[in-house]
Amino acid sequence: MDILELHTIELKKQPNQAQPSPLDEWHRLFNAKTQEDLDMIKSKTGNIGIMEAIKELKEISVTDRIRLEYEYRLKAKRDREAEDEFVFEEGKAQGLEQGIEQERQQGIKSLIHSMRAIDAADEQVIAALMTEYHLSREEAQGKIRYYSRLGSRS
Repeated sequence: MDILELHTIELKKQPNQAQPSPLDEWHRLFNAKTQEDLDMIKSKTGNIGIMEAIKELKEISVTDRIRLEYEYRLKAKRDREAEDEFVFEEGKAQGLEQGIEQERQQGIKSLIHSMRAIDAADEQVIAALMTEYHLSREEAQGKIRYYSRLGSRS
């Protein structure tokens, strides 16, 4: 003996408008496209099952809309937080790089001025810059010229 029985109901393509049966009401419910369609069906039926189904459909519809709105707000918030974090990290990295470069330039300037103060020859200053700051000969010569001009202006 089969425990599960399957019952199917064949609905007509168009419900009977003159004498609607309970199946015709369900047919209209399944084919409802708008909130107004549901309201019209509810106003014309006395079927408690149909009224309960319409209530559930409206609640699901509202719940889905609220959920979607919440998800959009949450996505926008997360996107904004990710953007803020990215901008912060980029700013921090740039600031750090700028700070490191400023420190490096200050060190180069100090080395040049210190060696000038003890009357070191240009070749000694160039060698020190190449060793301490990994500058090429041309870069070291350019730094000496640059900071010597700055020093003569002060």
